[in-house]
Amino acid sequence: MAATRQAQSRRRIRFPSGEALITVQRVPGEFAEVVYVITANKQVIYARGRSRVIYVGRTEAGLQRLCTSAAIRGGKAFSQKRGIRAIKVWPLTWAQGEDVGTAKILERAFLLRFREIHGQIPILNKQGVRMRERDEFDHFRRIAVDRAISGFS
Repeated sequence: MAATRQAQSRRRIRFPSGEALITVQRVPGEFAEVVYVITANKQVIYARGRSRVIYVGRTEAGLQRLCTSAAIRGGKAFSQKRGIRAIKVWPLTWAQGEDVGTAKILERAFLLRFREIHGQIPILNKQGVRMRERDEFDHFRRIAVDRAISGFS
């Protein structure tokens, strides 16, 4: 009798047959800082157009920070925007060289051009609303930043 009761109370384990919940890949090269873009599985409507980009960030803390940011921003995206079921984190890389602050400049350039093209900053960004252009496009060509933005749309 005890064996039958024990067999009835056991739970089934479901193993998903699709993609893994989280996949982490190594970014080639050594980077002190990383600029990353978080995209959604569907396009988000902005003031002037649509894009999958929902967040642009920068970190010096490496992979751990990227994973933390993805978890936080993913939770916000899932609750704020209907239809978003998955997010992806993409690193933006550049030719390493002279400046240590290049990541900050690239992040600023991306946010400035995104705002010019789409009429507002990505939905989960807080930084960049009142940002003014400085010398970002002396370091990165506008067309290169535009290609990166359109590559995520």
